[in-house]
Amino acid sequence: MFGLGNLRDAETSQRRALEIQNEVLPKPHPDLALSLNNLANILQVQGRLDQAQPYYRDTLAMQRILLHANHPDLATTLNNYGLLLDRMGLWAESEAAHSNALTIRTNLHPGDHLHVAFSLNNLASLRASQGDFARAMELHRQTLEMRRRLLGDSAPAVADSIGNLGRIFRQQGRFDDAEAWQNDALTRRRLLEPVGEHPAIATSMAELGLLRRAQGKPAEAAQFLREAFDLRTNALRSDDSTLAESAENLALVLCDLGDFVGAEKLARQSLPIREQNYPDDWRRYHAQALVGRALLGRKEYTEAEASLLAGCNGMKEREARIPVPDKPRLPEALQHLVQLYEATSRPDEAARLRNELT
Repeated sequence: MFGLGNLRDAETSQRRALEIQNEVLPKPHPDLALSLNNLANILQVQGRLDQAQPYYRDTLAMQRILLHANHPDLATTLNNYGLLLDRMGLWAESEAAHSNALTIRTNLHPGDHLHVAFSLNNLASLRASQGDFARAMELHRQTLEMRRRLLGDSAPAVADSIGNLGRIFRQQGRFDDAEAWQNDALTRRRLLEPVGEHPAIATSMAELGLLRRAQGKPAEAAQFLREAFDLRTNALRSDDSTLAESAENLALVLCDLGDFVGAEKLARQSLPIREQNYPDDWRRYHAQALVGRALLGRKEYTEAEASLLAGCNGMKEREARIPVPDKPRLPEALQHLVQLYEATSRPDEAARLRNELT
């Protein structure tokens, strides 16, 4: 069921299996560790990160008793746990998990190996979340070189690494380099997926859209982001978090263009996905603030204020867990709240919030 995308039924079945195993198996036991890990994976895919975390911890505790220190299953669990912690904004813990996984995999495979490349890639993404773009770039380059040696120059994973490097260039403000690398990734992905319907193509289109927005070209950005959103709508489940992200990115640029009706529709599509998948995450509150931004543009001031306040307050409470490249989302939302106070003739509140932003 998990492989078919039926996550709720998979969760129910896995919880029942775990319940039975807890009754009949001694602890620790390999089958029990496997079930704990499976349930953690199911919860993580659904975005229920806080619920997944203790199951990963229990899995690791059991595997450390059952397995030798360099067992590949232990590296896999550490890798998955590191991804979860990165998504939760717990970067020191994530780095420890990923570094441990990389050490195990390097010990198992002293030369080039795809598992080693995968760990390098995850550490690179973690470094980018922390704002260490130089180290992220170095790790992504190591990943790219290793994947080329192992897979050849035309493999999908090579295109992924090229796109990852393009993203780091964009996050650094090196827009010419970012465009060159993303266009290379897009060309490769289109050759690999000539029908043009693969989610990886949407990743390149989304990155090029974000690049155009950063360059101050909202009309071009909207074209790229619309195509990415349409591709993901066709390829992904309606509750997929990547689809929510795509809806939000397109909504932001539609606000730039003054299409507040279209932006509100997209933001309202994203919000329930965020509420379901990440109920206590800053992304949920960013979506809520984005609804308020669109309502502000429509001059629906009362409802806009409620959404902006809820979104801004939620993001402020979780500010420490916002990745460095996404940090500007909070001051942008607060600035929209300033605009609302100015539009509704509340200069004192606008001045107070403006001082907070400076």
